Amino acid sequence: MGNARMVDILAEYGANRIMVDSACDWGISEPLGVAKTAKLALERGIPEEHVRLVCYQNALDAYSQSGQMHEDGWLNPPAIDQRGLDAGNSVLRGGREPVVEESSDKHSLNKLIIE
Repeated sequence: MGNARMVDILAEYGANRIMVDSACDWGISEPLGVAKTAKLALERGIPEEHVRLVCYQNALDAYSQSGQMHEDGWLNPPAIDQRGLDAGNSVLRGGREPVVEESSDKHSLNKLIIE
């Protein structure tokens, strides 16, 4: 479904129990689909609160019911320590030095360049 059709649905039915999602796993996809749909919805007069609900909060409310997903996990992430292994595997490749933070560096979340 295109984002124009999604905005039509939001205008007709509102924000209750609707989530805007974007598949980036196969075929031709648009990684910025949710952001572009949100922008189009705002431009077409959908209330900002409805856009926030369908592009963020409704999904958080639905998926957090399992107890495995918490907003705090990305708003206040734990410090990074790549010295540890996960199931015996390291995330490090090519002899890179592990990243170790003393505390969570929220500013690093805003960096667009991955080194």
